[in-house]
Amino acid sequence: MKLRFNYLAVLFLCLFVQGVSAQIAGDGTDNWEYVAEIYLWGANVDVTNPDGSSSEIRFTDLAQDLELGFMAALGAQRGNWLLLADFIYLDVDDDVEDQVLPGVELKTLGLEGWIINGAVGYRIHESERHTLQTLAGARYLWLEAPLTFRFDDPLPPGREKISESEGFVDGVVGFRGHWRFSPKWYLTYHADVGTGDSDTTWQGLGAIVYRFDNFDAVLGYRYLDWSLDDDEPLQDLNLSGVFAGIKFIF
Repeated sequence: MKLRFNYLAVLFLCLFVQGVSAQIAGDGTDNWEYVAEIYLWGANVDVTNPDGSSSEIRFTDLAQDLELGFMAALGAQRGNWLLLADFIYLDVDDDVEDQVLPGVELKTLGLEGWIINGAVGYRIHESERHTLQTLAGARYLWLEAPLTFRFDDPLPPGREKISESEGFVDGVVGFRGHWRFSPKWYLTYHADVGTGDSDTTWQGLGAIVYRFDNFDAVLGYRYLDWSLDDDEPLQDLNLSGVFAGIKFIF
């Protein structure tokens, strides 16, 4: 029932953004400006398991064990209004071999998940060099985390695979902006925090951008974190690392 509610919440978010878009389209005479970005996020994945143990999947291992990955961001702006969407899909499987308890070894840790961010923004400040926007929206996290354990003395020898999936929808608020150093160089930043199905979730990122004639090259650092309830398959999840991408504005 909870997972069904989460899918309905995501659908409601999409309809809400579409409705806001229609309202924006009816205000003023400014033209729409669209942004599409594809990027690679070299993120390390840190997981706290239900038994209190922690595991880390380094990006080098993640890239080696990656089954499939997709990362993209879309944006549309008209006047002071802004619509944003960010999509991440990962499917990884890592050999951990971590002794978590006497006689219990965590052999493999898999992680498959969707991360979808959607937000509506409004520009509250603009000067020659600096622009600041407030944000309100939602973050959706869907995870399936299969774990394989091996048992030895003093427990009966054997293996067991546990796989659970869950979805989380959180409302978030935050801000974003950019600072122009020159016609070619500018700095972007973003921060938000929220709660809902998870106890808390937050993210922060900063990037330096160089503008070419037909696209912008982006290099930055991003941190994304969830603190979950005690009865969830994972207690805590965070992704952090350097990202690089290409942004098209049209």
